[in-house]
Amino acid sequence: MGLETVLMQFILIIFFVGIINSLIGFFKLRKVLKDNQNNPNVTGIAIVNGKIEVIEKETMPKNESIQVKAYCCNKLINKEDAYRLFVGGTEYYFCSWECEEKFKKTLSNL
Repeated sequence: MGLETVLMQFILIIFFVGIINSLIGFFKLRKVLKDNQNNPNVTGIAIVNGKIEVIEKETMPKNESIQVKAYCCNKLINKEDAYRLFVGGTEYYFCSWECEEKFKKTLSNL
């Protein structure tokens, strides 16, 4: 057996091991994709250090909104839904446009 024959056998073994590892990786990736196909939060898949990771959207639960008290009527309202007015560096919150206008009238009367 010559040196060329041993070298060719070694290269063929490395080639076949590479093909087998590629097929194993392909089937793992296919399984992860199939398992997450109906998940709307999945934005992608990453392969990090040989491990397949699913990337999901970061979602904030809707029930964790911040509540503030309306200035005129003392109602609790969601901060993102409130009408806002800055006066003298202070932020005031209102439940409606009408409440905000009433407050502006009281400011103009002072």
